[in-house]
Amino acid sequence: MKLVHTALTLIALTLFTGCATTTHVRTDLAFQSKDAKIDKSALIVIPVEAKNFVAEKKYAMQTYRVPIGQALEPNALRAFATVIEKVTAEKGAPTDRTIELSFDTQTAIRLGAFTFSKNTCIIGLKCDIKDSAGKVVWSGTARAESSKNSVLGYMGGIFGTYAYTSSLGKAADAATTEALQDLANQVEAKKDRIFQ
Repeated sequence: MKLVHTALTLIALTLFTGCATTTHVRTDLAFQSKDAKIDKSALIVIPVEAKNFVAEKKYAMQTYRVPIGQALEPNALRAFATVIEKVTAEKGAPTDRTIELSFDTQTAIRLGAFTFSKNTCIIGLKCDIKDSAGKVVWSGTARAESSKNSVLGYMGGIFGTYAYTSSLGKAADAATTEALQDLANQVEAKKDRIFQ
């Protein structure tokens, strides 16, 4: 009897109180490799505020969170390694340039009206590339938006919650990939100016 009472209490708490639901962004996203890389080295720097950035949105007594910042550094390393010969995040290593990335104010998530609706992740990145003296030699931005849905959303209930988190994670993966690939392509296009 006590077990049934505890189970019913937990179910009631889940149904009648808000809770936070967190999805994750993959740290091993794939980027398009280039035939010839820039024969230079770069240090990737992500400020603490960007590393800790979490996009969140409240809907139907739940808070949906996407910790986009946690995946920025590993994915930036992978993206810029497609165009620059040596890319590292280890401070103190001698490098030709420092690439500093941060999110802009447009970075956000949008939830569809229903559990089967498309959910959107918008990634806005700012990039400053500095020489060894700390002087900014190039600045760029990239913006990507991706919308995804999950068929589980048609089932509603707990499946609807999973549909939201699943589709937000997929949308964040796609938008992060697109934004970082765009910045890497911009660096490749401006390599003579950046690495002169």
